[in-house]
Amino acid sequence: MIKLHLYNRLDKAYERKNLYLKELAEAYESEDNIKVKDIKSNKKNHNYSIQLKEYKLKEKNFLRALKQEVKKLEVNKSKRLNNLEIRYYKAQKMKEFYEKYIDFCYDAEYFYNVSTFEVKEIPKTIKNITFIENDIIKQKEVVMNIKSSDSIETKENLKKFKTEQKITLKKKVAVVKKKLHDKIISPKAYSNSVKELKRRVKENYTVKTYELPDVLEKKKLKNNYFDLKTEYKKEVAYINENISEIRRNTPVEVDKINKFTYLAYLFPGIGQIINGQKTKGKLMLLLSVFVYLMAIPYALGFGNYRGDGISGLISLAEGAGKLDRSIIFMIEGVIALFLVAIAVAVIMFNIKDIKNQVDFSD
Repeated sequence: MIKLHLYNRLDKAYERKNLYLKELAEAYESEDNIKVKDIKSNKKNHNYSIQLKEYKLKEKNFLRALKQEVKKLEVNKSKRLNNLEIRYYKAQKMKEFYEKYIDFCYDAEYFYNVSTFEVKEIPKTIKNITFIENDIIKQKEVVMNIKSSDSIETKENLKKFKTEQKITLKKKVAVVKKKLHDKIISPKAYSNSVKELKRRVKENYTVKTYELPDVLEKKKLKNNYFDLKTEYKKEVAYINENISEIRRNTPVEVDKINKFTYLAYLFPGIGQIINGQKTKGKLMLLLSVFVYLMAIPYALGFGNYRGDGISGLISLAEGAGKLDRSIIFMIEGVIALFLVAIAVAVIMFNIKDIKNQVDFSD
């Protein structure tokens, strides 16, 4: 049976935009079986179905044309900026196309909201990434313009500092060694102390090398590259997370449930990925591995030390050898029960999570 309204997990009602499904839902609600049958038999000839078919064709042609346009785009920037510029260009075009259909169907509303968000946020990301990349270009020039003569005196001082550090380390190690000899400290304490002394010497030397112009500037350049990588990932993740949220908050109108939905009930992660929740989906897939490769096999007795899984709680090593003590069977049986309880909780959470999405669609 098709509901008259769509509901999210907070029971907020959404009006149907698919007029064919709305009319069918009204017939179901009035329990007019003849009308239901009549509407279903004339689905292809329904005015909304005809308009939907035309919309799908226009959308297909638009996306094909957009793909060709993107191929012809000449964006002579870095790979990251190229990706952002192309994504921004596509978002502009998609916003313009789907704006005309936001009242026609929820799919169009979803793509319009996504493209509107991207048009708003991507320029900010482009600005941030451009700023960091310009810093990298400037830093590269600084590194290239460093003269070897600028660091001759510093290198001599560094060499002298290294020698002094070695002498200091040798003296300190001798002091610790005497404590070991006098049995003030244990061999393990001696070993740890020497390791700590060497670590400090190495750390002091590393800090001292930053007095060399080339080392310092190269370190700054390396930090700039790290900032670029992390900032790009953070910005793109922020955009994608918001798009996933838009997907979750946009109803989906279908007259039949995806065949993979029922499969997704038993395999956590599949339903979440289908719904666009990729991060949650990946985590749930890991839980699927736990359920089917660890919890269930262990409950059946596979991987037990001496027990027989849950059934071991009943038998308690009855008729077994001396090594098969009942306490082992009991412990492993309890562990098996605990793992099964976690597995059931995972499956129940998964079913509830997917049902929230299915109820939101139809």
